[in-house]
Amino acid sequence: MIRLKKVLGLAVDYDEEKNLLASKEALVPQPSVRTLHDLKPVLLSCDADSNDGMYFMYRDVHAEKDTKLLKDNYMNYDITIIPPNRLGKEFTKTAGHYHTFVPNTNVTYPEVYEVLNGEANYLLQKEEAGKIVDVIIVKATKGCKVVIPPNYGHITINASDKILIMGNLVSDKFSSVYDSILEKKGGAYYGVAEGKKISFIPNINYKELPKLRILKPKFYPKFGLSKSLPMYKSFIKNPEKFRFLNYPHEYMKEFSEVL
Repeated sequence: MIRLKKVLGLAVDYDEEKNLLASKEALVPQPSVRTLHDLKPVLLSCDADSNDGMYFMYRDVHAEKDTKLLKDNYMNYDITIIPPNRLGKEFTKTAGHYHTFVPNTNVTYPEVYEVLNGEANYLLQKEEAGKIVDVIIVKATKGCKVVIPPNYGHITINASDKILIMGNLVSDKFSSVYDSILEKKGGAYYGVAEGKKISFIPNINYKELPKLRILKPKFYPKFGLSKSLPMYKSFIKNPEKFRFLNYPHEYMKEFSEVL
């Protein structure tokens, strides 16, 4: 049993044997499941095919007493679980997507992730006029927060032998856009296994790619994120600080400092 209360701020547990997230304090819905079959179109190569779950997404996890606060601020808190696995040559990853644009702007909705257990490699890629102009890997461990800025697509890779559990806070106004990454058969770089280590190789379906940048997670006090306080608690304590998730076009100067 992996108990997440200290790092999450809610009494939520993950039962490894049952592969199930549960809580007596929080509302936990049934998960959306991504299978190996779902992921095959974005893999470098994989001979196997099955309907086995590769990762599990629990949408809108929260304490019942916080329902109104979250809805009044147009926010969802989700939890994603990615067990360690191999997808052909690659480590387990999410399918990857971009976000929709904030109405009447050229800015997409951002997102914030927090690693609750295990380790994550977040691949971020920015496209302009059909060309990838920036690709970043942020390597994050338990307790780290990672901001996905506007106009970046993203993929999460679990390159460890631990179960990756992560929370994310995002506007409930956004939708995921998968088409661009599906058309290119994955993200700009593939995270392939070399023994127990990960290396990144370019996806040849993209004509030109910039050099991959490797970054460490940063500290984001301007966005209401604390080193010591779980993201969920930070939001409940001061929801106004997370206004940037709904109105990112008003915070572009702050986002320029993220990466």
